[in-house]
Amino acid sequence: MTAHDPLQKEMATQKKEERVTQAELDKEAAREHNAAATTGHQLGQGGHHTTGTGGAAQTRRQFV
Repeated sequence: MTAHDPLQKEMATQKKEERVTQAELDKEAAREHNAAATTGHQLGQGGHHTTGTGGAAQTRRQFV
């Protein structure tokens, strides 16, 4: 820390602690979101699914 004034040091320390706390909250929220997304995916909900029709195989047949 480059502040020489004790008040500035205290303010900088508080700002840093607030940033760290917010980062921890954001990280926890991301973990919860990812866990919910993973749980939904494991139960067959969400995600990307195809119907098995059309797609690349049908496109290839057009050019053969």
